[in-house]
Amino acid sequence: MAGLRSLACGLALACAAPHALAQTGYTPPPPGTVLSYSVIDYEAGLDAYAFDTLVVASGPDFIITRTIDAEVDDPGYMVEFAGFLLLGCKYDVLPAEADRKRLLAMWPLGKGVAGTGHIDGVGTVTLEKPARAAIPGGKTVDGYTVSVQYDAIDEDYKEQLLIAPELGTPISVKGPSSLSVLKKITPPSGKAPQRPPLSQLGDCARLF
Repeated sequence: MAGLRSLACGLALACAAPHALAQTGYTPPPPGTVLSYSVIDYEAGLDAYAFDTLVVASGPDFIITRTIDAEVDDPGYMVEFAGFLLLGCKYDVLPAEADRKRLLAMWPLGKGVAGTGHIDGVGTVTLEKPARAAIPGGKTVDGYTVSVQYDAIDEDYKEQLLIAPELGTPISVKGPSSLSVLKKITPPSGKAPQRPPLSQLGDCARLF
């Protein structure tokens, strides 16, 4: 389901998308990067728990990730567009190319030509205000808060993101019932992972 990045059991460069999307200030984490999260689920009354995701592929405006968990039969591939919008490859409506361009137009954050990107069938991404952000490793950098309204879930469902432009992915995501915080980024080591077979990627297969 779109938007539930904090509860997702499924949060060298691979082949890029064939679309000629302009390069911008957005730089995605490269394939082979491991993103480690801590999550508090307020609704379920759970204490903080952790999970890791592996970036398995990327393009000019997206990354595709899967959960690293030997007990999960279906890794639940997810796609994150422009560091803002997290969607499930198999179950969610992916943005059209024009919508993806609108998201990229928000970069560089605070200097892009757009402050809002509406995605048909999904929702709206809005750049809100500058904010200082502590990134993994203890460094504090200039960041931005971004709100994502997921109309596809509920017209009242909104997530608040804190983004450090140099990371290309949110540092924290606060939803109505949970908080997800990026605790560690492990860069690729050795050979980059092979892109998953397109047959496993659902709608995300059309990105290649």
